[in-house]
Amino acid sequence: MKRRWFNRVWVRIVLTLVLMGLLVGWVGPASIWNTVRTSHLHLLLLSLLFTPFVIGVKTLRWLLLARTRVALSFKEALYSYLAGLALATLTPLAVGEAGRGLFVRFGDRADLTGKVILDKLVDLSAVGVFAGAGLALTEDAAARFIGVAILAVVVGAWGLGVFLLPKLQRLLVGRQSGWLGRFRIPAVVDGLIATPRRQLFLNMGLSLIGFTIFYLQAFVLLRAFWPQATWAVVPYFPIITLSTILPIAIGGVGIREWTAILLLRQFGVTESVAFNAFFVHFVVVQLLPAIVGALVIGQFRRDMGSVPAEDAS
Repeated sequence: MKRRWFNRVWVRIVLTLVLMGLLVGWVGPASIWNTVRTSHLHLLLLSLLFTPFVIGVKTLRWLLLARTRVALSFKEALYSYLAGLALATLTPLAVGEAGRGLFVRFGDRADLTGKVILDKLVDLSAVGVFAGAGLALTEDAAARFIGVAILAVVVGAWGLGVFLLPKLQRLLVGRQSGWLGRFRIPAVVDGLIATPRRQLFLNMGLSLIGFTIFYLQAFVLLRAFWPQATWAVVPYFPIITLSTILPIAIGGVGIREWTAILLLRQFGVTESVAFNAFFVHFVVVQLLPAIVGALVIGQFRRDMGSVPAEDAS
């Protein structure tokens, strides 16, 4: 099982390198370097200040969800979030982040996995709200239509979720036999659904705040490489975020930059500017925290390995 997982990771690493190689070759290494050389250092440094706030809001959301099931400190929530982020960076569709609950020392981990899935669905909904609202406010008629359609899908998905998921819970919870019980599916579903609505809307509000900071950070980075950038480009940022869902490259690297280049060229943003801005955004808001998360995973495994079996239980 581990060997198969590592093989898949290596395949994705190779695909990422190939994709980035093609992208760098198309944009031009000299053009990329010239854009970096002429960038505004103070804005690059300013963008780093946003990262703790982005990570902090995401950790707070996870803490509030996890506390509906288990007592958890902010520090423990932060460590488990960073560990999940490290796994998410390596796995298709960021499904590795569902393992966030594995790095909580106490509580039902299957139940916590359901909370993580819920957290990611809230994230996806928030990105959809930003994408739909942003495009609906643009001057382009086709973009407005797409924006309204995205908003309709988000609202419809929330409605179906509120209506259908409780029925699924009643159907699955309590079934412990067969493969459902073996993979703890009822516990995962219970963790996914059994969240007070007030808590759910609070997390949605925090997600909107978090993505506001996230996209503001992306805009600051774009201005660092191209000071002429205006707020008109921001409604297209959520579409760039959604493009990373494609399960091709590590952390969406290459896919994100291709999408940014194609979407922002209508505003006069050059290929090298779009490439640098969104690659650096990935580095400062995901890759660096994921590296810290990898260290957390290593420390967690060492700590758990040093605990006697009777104490761990």
